[in-house]
Amino acid sequence: MRPMTPPSRWARWKTSLAPGMDAVAILPVDTTATGPMTKAIVKAGKPLVYVNRKPEKLPKGVVYMGSNSIDAGVHEHGGTG
Repeated sequence: MRPMTPPSRWARWKTSLAPGMDAVAILPVDTTATGPMTKAIVKAGKPLVYVNRKPEKLPKGVVYMGSNSIDAGVHEHGGTG
């Protein structure tokens, strides 16, 4: 099976925004490519959560759930050195 290209993944996402879907959770591979998905999901009126990788600009109501990796690394190593 061939890996799906970003456009084919997005085509599948658009058809997944069916009325029965309650919410969407995304762990993005490339946060710079999340704009179209975010807009479509918000326009469809679905709650949206990004997990572990935070896109730069999130519209009101879109949630990020994850750690701040830089802060976690500093804490892990007891400071900046």
